[in-house]
Amino acid sequence: MFGLQTETSYKFTDYRAKLRLDYVSPPQLGIGVDQFGTYVGGGVGLVWSDLLGYYDLTTAVQTSSRLKDTAAMVSFLNDKHRLNWGLIAERIPYIIGGFATGYGTVSGEPAEIDQEYIFAEYDYQLGGIVAYPFNTFRRFEISAGYQYSDFSSDIRTRSYSLFDGTLIDDSTQHLPAPDSLHFAYISPAFVYDSSFFGATSPLLGQSYRLQVSPQIGNISFYTVLADYRRYFMPVQPFTLAFRILHYGRYGKNAEDQRLYPLFIGYDTLVRGYNTSSFSAQEVSSDNGDLFNRLLGSKVIVANAELRFPLFKVLGVGRGFYGILPIEFLSFFDAGLAWSSEDKAWFLKGGQRKPVYSTGIGLRMNLFGYVIAGVDFVHPFNRPYKKGWYFEFSFQPGF
Repeated sequence: MFGLQTETSYKFTDYRAKLRLDYVSPPQLGIGVDQFGTYVGGGVGLVWSDLLGYYDLTTAVQTSSRLKDTAAMVSFLNDKHRLNWGLIAERIPYIIGGFATGYGTVSGEPAEIDQEYIFAEYDYQLGGIVAYPFNTFRRFEISAGYQYSDFSSDIRTRSYSLFDGTLIDDSTQHLPAPDSLHFAYISPAFVYDSSFFGATSPLLGQSYRLQVSPQIGNISFYTVLADYRRYFMPVQPFTLAFRILHYGRYGKNAEDQRLYPLFIGYDTLVRGYNTSSFSAQEVSSDNGDLFNRLLGSKVIVANAELRFPLFKVLGVGRGFYGILPIEFLSFFDAGLAWSSEDKAWFLKGGQRKPVYSTGIGLRMNLFGYVIAGVDFVHPFNRPYKKGWYFEFSFQPGF
């Protein structure tokens, strides 16, 4: 018996080497007009990847009318093999400022004099990362690179005639600024993550990260990070979430004045103490002790949340989240920041005490683009007995 033999040739296309646009972040554009002129700003982020997900290229840019305040980032990640590696280059500006107005005489004419103070830090970073996963949950990673930070300080003065409002003078004075910083860094870290993420936050499992980062240059110090999180579901669909985090700068130049102090009042750390909620009276020289307690070179934060899918509990809709992916939560936050000059209460000679807050809130996943949240929070340690107030965020739960 004879069989018919044929030859068939196959042509394979290597899609792994072809990057395609995979995700575009929602573009942002803002336009404003006031007595100082027209302002335009916006930003967008793009993510490219190959068909099999081995390579990822991410780019992002954000700019404004002040082109020198443009932020940009580009990163590449290769996880084709078990040993993953990536590269990143970025320029990030940090801008703070103030405003004052008064009256005087300019060029012999009565005028309103407006002054705008702008202090800027521009960080440039070039680095890389290598990660080796031991299994699904554990990995070791190490990042290294170089960072350069430049500073500027300016006062822009505009004078307007009190007779007809015309601009008399528009000048900028460059003030002395701190010397630039530059240092190389290396950051080995051990990471464990078995958490299961829901629509707005993790629901089950645990994660932790242990990291030490020496930084050597015209200043030398090292940072320590220990971040532990645990999630329980004693009764469906209720989750108990806990986190304890320590981050600190140690070493010879850990408290150099050119380094931004660490701040625990962010809505991702201790809610109820964000900077925009403080009045001038609260941070005045006579009453500014609380605000100073939120700053330091070392911080420790503890959080506890009870979270559950709101519509699931109400019985509205099917699935774990019901008709909408909205999570209800109640929380308790505590945090402590300290420095070598103002030590924590548990150190010898220390008197710095923690701050606390509690509250309830909602988180919603907006079509996979962003997680928006609102908290009704009560800070326990604000002066003048500041009561409950609303705080908004665009972050997933810890």
